[in-house]
Amino acid sequence: MDKDTQNNIRVEKEDGAVWVFKGESLQGTEISHLMMMHADEYSLAELKEICYFAAVEIDSLHASLAKEPAKLEGSVVVPKTIPENVVKMLECSSYHWGDGTRDYFTPLYSMIVEEAARGGNE
Repeated sequence: MDKDTQNNIRVEKEDGAVWVFKGESLQGTEISHLMMMHADEYSLAELKEICYFAAVEIDSLHASLAKEPAKLEGSVVVPKTIPENVVKMLECSSYHWGDGTRDYFTPLYSMIVEEAARGGNE
């Protein structure tokens, strides 16, 4: 994604980083580094454009993150209640409790789901 601006700046997005190029330069500066270390090399109008582009990118990232549920490393998403296929597997195993299999395992399963919802993983 390239964006040419009115102030002779080119903005490119690559591998999650936003790069700013001044004029025809092939050497860009990553946007957060630019704002911390090189802001004095740009005019106020150029900085306003860079900030505008950064805001657009942040809004885009927020929108994409809102579409996907957050996942902790090593975690999986599970239904809030025991799926029927899991009950069937338990009934066919040595852990079955006959017709009471679902009722027997529901409290344990609920504790696991509640702990996951709190963010616990210890």
